[in-house]
Amino acid sequence: MHSSLTVKNNVIVMVISAGVAAAVYLLSSPLPTVPMLVGAGSGFLVGIFQARSAAATPKAFQRAVDGADIRDALKSSPAGNTAITLHWIAMVATIGTAVWIGKPLAGTLGGWATYEVFRRLALLKSLSMLGRTAPQPGTRASG
Repeated sequence: MHSSLTVKNNVIVMVISAGVAAAVYLLSSPLPTVPMLVGAGSGFLVGIFQARSAAATPKAFQRAVDGADIRDALKSSPAGNTAITLHWIAMVATIGTAVWIGKPLAGTLGGWATYEVFRRLALLKSLSMLGRTAPQPGTRASG
């Protein structure tokens, strides 16, 4: 299973992303609240659809060894296809709202950081299940 699908690595990225979001929020004036809210809401929604995709096709995710395999696993279910589409809509919406409020850099950075925190938060339970049911290296099933 690809390392980006482990709970440990996702928690690390969540903590870093939360730190970036907090720094943007504390150091920006005016606050980039709108893009950060867009990022949080859309990230949670994308995470839900990614979790549904992982639940629908767990073996495809467990076999993934690189980013292309993860994308293929997502594409193998309707929920995954929805997650991919929503991901791109979220990126455009985050950048768009950041530009709209006149904070293109801080808004985009803060919005993307909150997106990552909430997307990964919505995925944690699913990733935990994938890790528990994945064949361990060296076993016959991993073959």
